[in-house]
Amino acid sequence: MPTAAWYLPLSDALATTFAQGEVPVCERLSRAEVAAVLFLQHLPVLSESKPAPLVLERQFAGLLQKHTEQLQAVLASQFDRGPFSRGLMLTAACGIGLMDQAGVDRKAYLLPDGNWDFDHASLYAERETPLRHPYPVADGRVLRVSDHQLRLLQTLKANPGESVEAQAHAGTGKTHLLGAIIEHLGEQRCLFLADTEAKLVPIRQRFPAAAASTFLAMAAGCVEEQLGWAFAPYRSRPDYGVSTAEVAQSMALPEIGPYSPAQVAAICRGTVIKFCASRHDALGLAHIPKAYQWLDEPARLRLVTLSQRMWQALFEPPQAGITLPIRAMHWIKFMALSGAAIPGDFSHILIDEGHDLTAPLVQILDRSPQAVITLGDRYQNLAGFGTPHAAHIRHREMRLSLRAGTALQDLVNPLIDAYPGSLDMPFQGDHTRHTEVIGYPAQGIPEQPTLILVKDLWGVWDWVQRLASAEIPCQVVASGADELLSLVPDAARLFRSDIRSHRPDLARYRNWDQLHAAKAQEPSFLRIAGWLAAQRDHSHLRPWYSVISPAQLAEAKGYRVALVRDVRNFEFEHLAVSDDLYGGAPARTALERAQRIALLYTAMTRVRHQLYLPANHLELSQSLLAR
Repeated sequence: MPTAAWYLPLSDALATTFAQGEVPVCERLSRAEVAAVLFLQHLPVLSESKPAPLVLERQFAGLLQKHTEQLQAVLASQFDRGPFSRGLMLTAACGIGLMDQAGVDRKAYLLPDGNWDFDHASLYAERETPLRHPYPVADGRVLRVSDHQLRLLQTLKANPGESVEAQAHAGTGKTHLLGAIIEHLGEQRCLFLADTEAKLVPIRQRFPAAAASTFLAMAAGCVEEQLGWAFAPYRSRPDYGVSTAEVAQSMALPEIGPYSPAQVAAICRGTVIKFCASRHDALGLAHIPKAYQWLDEPARLRLVTLSQRMWQALFEPPQAGITLPIRAMHWIKFMALSGAAIPGDFSHILIDEGHDLTAPLVQILDRSPQAVITLGDRYQNLAGFGTPHAAHIRHREMRLSLRAGTALQDLVNPLIDAYPGSLDMPFQGDHTRHTEVIGYPAQGIPEQPTLILVKDLWGVWDWVQRLASAEIPCQVVASGADELLSLVPDAARLFRSDIRSHRPDLARYRNWDQLHAAKAQEPSFLRIAGWLAAQRDHSHLRPWYSVISPAQLAEAKGYRVALVRDVRNFEFEHLAVSDDLYGGAPARTALERAQRIALLYTAMTRVRHQLYLPANHLELSQSLLAR
């Protein structure tokens, strides 16, 4: 995150109270604080011409020269919460930070004659801002790092051959730290691993001599060497696919229960995927997806046999018929089963998003000869619990968010405290940044167009319907095909005629009553059920929304609706949290509890400046966190 060019003598806590409606009492504020409030109120106008931060600092310095009585009189008669709040939201974009209250009270920003000290910013940044520690690297340059980042770098320096796993809360600067680690170790000694090519681009640009690879490329090269023959590269391309109907025909798959051969092919694919995420050496009943566990045992055993055939077919040389796509998870699982380690002449392996490492990947890393450095956040693991590393790995922590202000602490820390097996490591916001928490009416719509994060497709449907009812178009963020377009008619047929759906999330329900009983405490589903009862036709929904990919979010405007899972590697200026993220029925297991907390934690911590919460947030969060 960029460092502010200068700092206003106003604390984030005090600014938040004014933004939430409290009227400033001039007599309780210093002259500098009064001037800061007035300056923020006029910042929306001042920033229209996009002035340099120094120009804005000079304007504030000029305002500070006014007499105290004059400033107080203007504030008492002209304070306007709206422009003030908008100005507060513009601070980061304008290169302006806020001080903590102790910094405001020290008045080190004033010269002996009472005028503004233009040299104060560098001194304040060195002592009070998060990235305040200088850290020299190999080529003589000096990087600036936070307290926790410095401790981790010192650990690496003192224990150069040992593996380290860092628990880093959302927004704590993991990417910045990875750059510092590579600078410290030297480019040619490091292998940077990531799940996508997109995450490797900045590393390759900044460190051209460092080795960087996707998990797929690393594992595929190792497996090909073991098998002694090369796979056709097209089989691993994201755009290469084979329909389930073609797979069913090629493998001569039968019908099983209510499922057609093509649907059986889809179930087998899901079973293989679950096997690839496990530590197990053999594919079995436990790997059949939860949505199909209701089938009787003979049917499930047949599915296991067919899934084993599919797994074996992935690694056979191309023959007549269909050649199955092979993805990163398949390569990695095969590599883990073979007992192979990561090859290479480097000393360290660096991995971001360590909380998403699958069990097979952890097996490979733990037996590889290199030191492994992983940065991750266990509270962002939407699967609930991650896979622990070997006991000899050192553990470090990073708590201070460089993304959001202190207002987020009161929302996030209760989630961390309630997480099963919590690490007693509170989340800390950056007091030089401002994050505003704004309520919106329960079952209403945030006042400003924003990104709305939801739990599942019922939540997407609920928000599209809610916005359509207000004649507001929206964009649905999806990583694949338009799933909502297929859910709506299937759910409507089940509701009106008890016509069973073949969708994995609906197939187990023979009629609407069964589905309603299972989701009786899911708020989005209940609203959709009420809507279906009052509607004869759902075709009017489609014109009110369009589908965009996560990659298009940066350019997207207006109201957008997205699943948390599709945007968890992003951060946003402002977003809204839907009430369905607080869960439905009480969690029955520690795993369910961890999954629900991770979902809400991940959603909230994507924000930088403005977070919209349901007006009944307190009630909903108490229900979620009640043990």
